Amino acid sequence: MGTAFTCLAALTQRMMVKAGHRDSGVNFLTCRTCGYKGDPLLHIGEYLTLKDTGPFQDGGHKMGEIFDCLGWNLSAQQRESQVPCPRCSGSISEGRQRLVLEVSINRLPYLMCIMLNEDCFYISAKLTYQQSQFDVVFHLRGIVYGDGNHFVARLITKDGRIWYQDGMTTQSICILEGKMGQIPDREWLMTTSRGYSRRKAILAVYGRD
Repeated sequence: MGTAFTCLAALTQRMMVKAGHRDSGVNFLTCRTCGYKGDPLLHIGEYLTLKDTGPFQDGGHKMGEIFDCLGWNLSAQQRESQVPCPRCSGSISEGRQRLVLEVSINRLPYLMCIMLNEDCFYISAKLTYQQSQFDVVFHLRGIVYGDGNHFVARLITKDGRIWYQDGMTTQSICILEGKMGQIPDREWLMTTSRGYSRRKAILAVYGRD
């Protein structure tokens, strides 16, 4: 993505991650038979980076929703991966055990800044996490777009209105583009095209209700 993208990622991380900060949660693969626990696939917190599509972060699909990548609210069958347990899958008595996705959440942030490392993510309008007997909902509040040289943004208000802002052309003015329920398709949020430049979404910001 170039130097500009790297700077945006570093700046966002510095703003959102405080000293001594702990993750809100983590996704990892585990074996229900022997208790094996793999390395973290995704760290959940105020700042996180999606590297690939799917809840297993394995690029299983060419395109994927941000919501699906978080792995929240999957069924038991959907949590089962194709990865065999390295500890007990070789045992004849245990058979070929597959690792399953475990989502461990110890707290939910009020704001999440999600960096998109690849151009393969559909931007979900909301993210829902089922906690106890109620749903915790994060709504899309902003998107930053870049082309390696310049950044622009879309801001989404609570009533669903989408505002475009470019410090070079619109300066301090935001231009109303429409409403979330009226966008033509899910690809529309992935890019923005003004003038001669077509910029890709590289950062999505979600706010908790």
